[in-house]
Amino acid sequence: SGPESPYRNYRYWLTMVMYLGTNIPFYGLITWLPLYLKDQRHISFGMVGVILTAANALSILVMVGASMWSDRHMRRATVAATGFAVEGIGILGAVLFPENTLIIGIWVFLGLAGNAWCIVANWGLLHSLMPTGQVENSSGIFSSLTNLVGAGAPALIGWLLSATGSYTPGFMFLVATVVVSIGCCAVLIPQRY
Repeated sequence: SGPESPYRNYRYWLTMVMYLGTNIPFYGLITWLPLYLKDQRHISFGMVGVILTAANALSILVMVGASMWSDRHMRRATVAATGFAVEGIGILGAVLFPENTLIIGIWVFLGLAGNAWCIVANWGLLHSLMPTGQVENSSGIFSSLTNLVGAGAPALIGWLLSATGSYTPGFMFLVATVVVSIGCCAVLIPQRY
């Protein structure tokens, strides 16, 4: 209630939709990417574990770098849009451009690094929109709703896999959520967020 309520700010809801381009691909990738790499790219589960561990570890470094860039320039929507582009390119590359294991590992790294990049930019953006006294409550609702939707994504991808016999539609769904998120960023960028 009241004019300071974050729930009356359309940017709060736009940022929430934007964050779905982080949560949906994250849950979708951690659930289906190992099986995809094993079944379609014929990479052993041992090597899949190495690829995902290395990609996630390197993504932590990307997260630190993106957060420093975001804090320095205070243009979090631009930082997030760039991260979403990297995430989408990584997912597309892993699915559409089969190469050797090293190249696939690079694509996977780009997808996960872009995802990590967006996490810090999106949370920084969210907190810059919220009144100080309501940051925790609004963050809790934000996190709960986006995690509920994101956690449902693997079921939709499983249904698409079952219906089509291909992993590609499910991964294209992940990319579509990234494109929607870039659209949300495009609304906030001219507003200097």
